[in-house]
Amino acid sequence: GQIERVKANLITQKPLLAPLTEGQKIGEMQVLLDGKEIAKVPVLALEKVEGAGLIGRALDAMRLWFEKN
Repeated sequence: GQIERVKANLITQKPLLAPLTEGQKIGEMQVLLDGKEIAKVPVLALEKVEGAGLIGRALDAMRLWFEKN
């Protein structure tokens, strides 16, 4: 009966960049009750994510640059 008092915050590095390995920590889930932290658990990558090739990296770099500006 207290679910409306519980909040969850996902804390991650942004942007999240590949490559990632399976099981790599990519953030934390913070659980709050009435604004007080009651739990913090790691968030892990479920599977391996390869880095992009040369063209993919160039496109990603441009996209990230435009997002920052």
